[in-house]
Amino acid sequence: MAPGTMCTMMYGGPATAHVTGTWAGRPVDARFDRADGCQVARWDALVPLLPGSAHSRGTARSW
Repeated sequence: MAPGTMCTMMYGGPATAHVTGTWAGRPVDARFDRADGCQVARWDALVPLLPGSAHSRGTARSW
């Protein structure tokens, strides 16, 4: 997040993800969690890659 960004204290659950590989010829090494509102938004922006939350799909799903 950009410096000065304010995030809600909304906890999105215990899910974590570590993504590695290559995207468009560039290396990727990124970690994701759902610890606060900013991290939940970052996760939800990648739902095609990461599993969606019950909130984003309307149903719960376990992986």
